[in-house]
Amino acid sequence: MLTEVTGAETADSDEDAVRAQLRLLHERALSREPTDDEVDSLFALWADSYISEGGATGAWASVIAALISSPEYLVY
Repeated sequence: MLTEVTGAETADSDEDAVRAQLRLLHERALSREPTDDEVDSLFALWADSYISEGGATGAWASVIAALISSPEYLVY
């Protein structure tokens, strides 16, 4: 699922790559392009989780969990 990042990114040095990956994850999980506000919200979640979870791995897990918890995410 993570095709635009390496797992070594930080919010300070790789924001563009992180935002590109967030857009792709949103499109894959919810089958639509995200708005800029949605990307901003996901980036804020990622950045906060980066600190609280101790790195990129936990941050990506938090974002994916949020996306699949969305009411827009349906699995049949």
